[in-house]
Amino acid sequence: MNQPELNTQDIIKLYTEDKLSARKIGELYGTHHRYITDVLRSNDIPIRSKSEQNRTLYHDPSVFKEPLTPQAAYWLGFIAADGCVRRRKGEHIVQVKLSISDIDHVQKLKEFLKSEHKVITGTDKGMNKDYCMFMINSEELYKTLQYWGIHPRKTYTLYFPYHLPEELWSSYILGFFDGDGWITFRNRDNLPRFGVGDMTNIIYSIHEILIDNCELNNTKINVNKRGFKTLHFSGIDQVSRIRDYLYSHDIYSLPRKKEKMFSF
Repeated sequence: MNQPELNTQDIIKLYTEDKLSARKIGELYGTHHRYITDVLRSNDIPIRSKSEQNRTLYHDPSVFKEPLTPQAAYWLGFIAADGCVRRRKGEHIVQVKLSISDIDHVQKLKEFLKSEHKVITGTDKGMNKDYCMFMINSEELYKTLQYWGIHPRKTYTLYFPYHLPEELWSSYILGFFDGDGWITFRNRDNLPRFGVGDMTNIIYSIHEILIDNCELNNTKINVNKRGFKTLHFSGIDQVSRIRDYLYSHDIYSLPRKKEKMFSF
């Protein structure tokens, strides 16, 4: 992950408003936490005590416990595509980081989790791209996501959660599509082309499920030299059937992709 550029005002905001610890801010900026505390002290910011720092912000990890709702299945798919989980020094981190243009979507995830945690914004160092990030330290949520197949280093471990009720597979895949998919239109005839791409083998499962449930042609999955896998389906008839399947439940999803999917 690219590190954001050091900015005193951002450090102060993350510490005072977003309630991140100096250690967590140091990890975010790729520097030692003592440097962060030095910046805070030089700007007359009181350093929190351990008891103050350890106060747990509320969230509801039970939203991903069985029985699941279609909306929960959607967010599982989205986190599988665009999120990550990791352990470090006794912490259990669940994180989603997106372009700043999708901050409303990250806020929706925060609301779904009924979380008091703040959505953090910043700029990636060297890329000059603004981002938004949502991060929770929760062992229970971490373990629940693992139950649904989301593990650390998910490039090598992510699998489709076939123990998810089959009627929720479409919502899960919709979430994954909103994270790692696209809809484009060919220049010569404006026909829609649906695609999903990822490094993980979950692409093979999504490919098979879509073919079985949407009566699609058995197209080939492309794998490049790095192992990145992409699936594509083209044409109004095929993409319309995919659309009807993915949006079969009346749930929230990423508005900009939904608009394109219903534009033909």
